[in-house]
This record gives sequence, C-alpha cells and structure tokens, in this order.
Amino acid sequence: MLCLNEAVNKAMTRLESLGFESYVVGGSIRDILLDLNPADWDIATDANPFQIIEVFKEERKNLSGIKFGTVSVMIDNISIDITTYRTEGEYKDFRHPREVLFSSSLFEDMKRRDFTVNALAYNRKDGIIDYFGGLDDISSGVIKCVGDPSKKFAEDALRIIRAFRFASELDFKIDEHTLKYATEKMHLLNEISVDRIQFEATKLIMGKGTDKVMADYPEIVFSVIPELKPLKTMSQYEDIPNFSVWDHVVKVINNSPNEPHIRWAALLHDIGKHYIVPEGNSARERYKEHAEKSAEIADIILSRLNFKKSLKKKI
Repeated sequence: MLCLNEAVNKAMTRLESLGFESYVVGGSIRDILLDLNPADWDIATDANPFQIIEVFKEERKNLSGIKFGTVSVMIDNISIDITTYRTEGEYKDFRHPREVLFSSSLFEDMKRRDFTVNALAYNRKDGIIDYFGGLDDISSGVIKCVGDPSKKFAEDALRIIRAFRFASELDFKIDEHTLKYATEKMHLLNEISVDRIQFEATKLIMGKGTDKVMADYPEIVFSVIPELKPLKTMSQYEDIPNFSVWDHVVKVINNSPNEPHIRWAALLHDIGKHYIVPEGNSARERYKEHAEKSAEIADIILSRLNFKKSLKKKI
C-alpha cells in the first residue's frame, strides 16, 4: 500500500463512499515509488465535473480547468486536482485537443497520458494499475511515450521538451524510439508559448541528471537557444582540443547551486565567446571581452523567453 497524503485519502474516500471510482494518477505515483515528495496531487474519477462539485460542495474550489474536466479542491490546505476520465480527439495548434470527451474508462484516460512513468493509477482496493509498462520503465530508468511517439509529439509538442525535462529531473535515459521522434519533431517547439518553454527549460537545467541530458542530448537546448550551438565545436582551451566550450558550460552548470537564476547564468555565461575574435594563447587572453558580449546576448535571449525583469537582473 502506498503512503498518500491524508488529504488525498479523504478526497478518495468521499468519492468512493458515493459510488464513484477514484484513483490517484500521474507523477505523484511515480514520485512515491522513487522516494520523492510529490509536487502535486491528481485524482481521476468517473464522476463528471458537476458531480465532483456537488461531492465537494463544502470545500473551497478552483474551476478554471473545468472545461477540461478538472475541479481543484482544497482539503486541509492541500490543493487536489480531481478530473473526470476523458479521451481526446484531434489536436489543434500542436498543443490543445479540439474537444474533450468524458469517459467512464480508466484505461481510456491513461491512454492519453504522455509517458509511461506518468500513466500509473492507484487506489487502496486495486493497488497500482499499470497498463503500459510504467513500473518497468521506472525500474529501468527510462522515459518512454505511451503509444506512438510520432503521434504524441505531433499532438502536443510541449511533450518533446518534457521528455528531456523528466530525463533530467529523474536522472533517466530516453527510450530510443521516443528519442528518434522527439528529435525529428523538435522544430514543433516553435509552436509552443515561450512561457511554457521557459518553465520546462528551467526544470531541465535544475534536474539531478542535467549534466547527462545536456551532454547526451544537447540538441534540445540548442533548439530553445540556438545561440549556444556554436559552443559545441569551439575548444575551451588551446591545448585541450577535445574539451569544448559547451563541455565547460555543462560542467559549470553541474557544479552550480541549484537556484534558477544561477543555473541560467551558468548556461549563458560563455555564450559571447563565439562572437569574440580570439587573442593570445591563454584562456583568459583569448576571450578577454566575452563577458560583456555574453551579457548582451543573454539579455536578448531572456527577453525572448519572456523572463520577468527582476529575474533577468539577477541572472
């Protein structure tokens, strides 16, 4: 039996006592299995949104997600997203489904999930329900799409960067088939709002496996910040040709405090070197004016990614 937050237990008990199905779903199950603290709690149910509202009529609620079947309920100062089982038809704008269809099937609801490690469900009666091999993938440390990755990424392009973000956060590898189509469709990230890209990129560079993801899959970072790509073929030191400026950047990030502004500063601190004509032989002499140029380019990039002025200043 998994150890759930008591507020979540209360919500599930309330639904079940009234004859509804109730399962904790998504990343919280994954995190518990990995001995991590869940960042949020999600419950899936066959109750429709209006039934959910009635079940929790005494609790404070947020209905901003109701068109997607989600009612956020506050229990014991814990926010729990309770969502009706649903299926999704065709997608529009490479991000959102054209229509949301409610369902009575947990399987159909799990089938629409992004990655197998996030497609787990649990309640006290049935234990963990795993339709797509998520338990094996957690055990093996693999990020793998549920179903056809080509279709998954074409439907919602944000899933592309999320694959790398989860690989970084969990220190996992990406399944070969999933990686193939994530790489092939990386250009679709241009269709996603910069605010979402900024959020996912920040999570990526703050993960415990950041160094491995950036070393093994640098293309995901270059797709978001193409100005970094030339650093991959530039030598950091005259006498160490196989150690690139990009290798140096990855090393600096990995050894930086895990604060967003520091990690972003580490990522961008040498971005100006590509635009400086090398002088002298020592590392300090070769790129002596790169700091000013890096700051100038970083400001452009951070503005493009819609960073708040206060955070830009800290970076």
